[in-house]
Amino acid sequence: MHKLVTAFCATALLSGCTELQLATHFTKEAVDKPAPYQAPAVEGPRKIGKPYQIEGTWYYPIADSSGYTAKGIASWYGKEFHAKKTANGETYNMYDVTAAHPTLPLPTYVRVTNLSNGRSIVVRVNDRGPFLRGRIIDLSYRAAQLLGYVEQGTTPVLLEALPHDGSPLLTAANPDHVPFKKYGQGATPPPQRTSASVAKAQALQQQQQKGGSFTNRIANGIPVEPSHPKIEATEKLPSTNIATLSPIKIFVQTGSFGDKANAQKQVAKLSNYFTNAYVAETVINGKTFYRVRIGPVENVDMADQVLARAIHEGHKQAIIVVD
Repeated sequence: MHKLVTAFCATALLSGCTELQLATHFTKEAVDKPAPYQAPAVEGPRKIGKPYQIEGTWYYPIADSSGYTAKGIASWYGKEFHAKKTANGETYNMYDVTAAHPTLPLPTYVRVTNLSNGRSIVVRVNDRGPFLRGRIIDLSYRAAQLLGYVEQGTTPVLLEALPHDGSPLLTAANPDHVPFKKYGQGATPPPQRTSASVAKAQALQQQQQKGGSFTNRIANGIPVEPSHPKIEATEKLPSTNIATLSPIKIFVQTGSFGDKANAQKQVAKLSNYFTNAYVAETVINGKTFYRVRIGPVENVDMADQVLARAIHEGHKQAIIVVD
């Protein structure tokens, strides 16, 4: 049985809320301040896992979530997986504030901001997923409800992993800003990546041991609450409509090259069926990269359509990106 939390807010986090308390039920009322940049310390070892393959895509779990930040499209999963085991052996409760991520250590606390409305919450990642191309995180039904995107099913989000030792995250919102390390969407190489053949064998072995826990988390419709008594908490909800929200743009990225000529060749191919393909130049750690992008597109549904067409035309590594 879940325990009720009598006071959940930034000060409660500082006083040392347990992981169970953070992942319990919240009231439906929002507060007029952002979610905290701090979470309870993660006790004990975290589960990393070996590289694994789902529907032709390889995923490489990372050992360290420090500095992880990313933008992408969030989905949510609900009643199909309610009461089933998560990837780290816990029981999934669609009314808890949790999430599934393909590569972060389990568990990891992540601050999630809905870039469409500015709401932010802290979720506890305890599961693997989503495995639908173009999605960066799968939130529980309750978490998606708090962020305000249950009805539409998806939304652009900003993910910020919080320090696992319980210390505050230093960001631009704080006086002592520390730049983030950035990890890409999907297959992020671990510090020591094994060969493809070894990784494949390890992944197959892992999937067999998991007994099918790596499933495609796509919810259809709004789930119906189970028959067990509904637990209501009286504390305030750690979500908000932040004062300012920068405009976002959604693209489909088909490749990233160190040679501009190669990027331009890909654009030439894409131009046969897309009118808005172009090369975006970016500098990372002093090195210039040339990203081939299509867009911007109007919404997630259109991005899904463009992504599907790009993959059909042979661009198998295409992804959806949010800027």
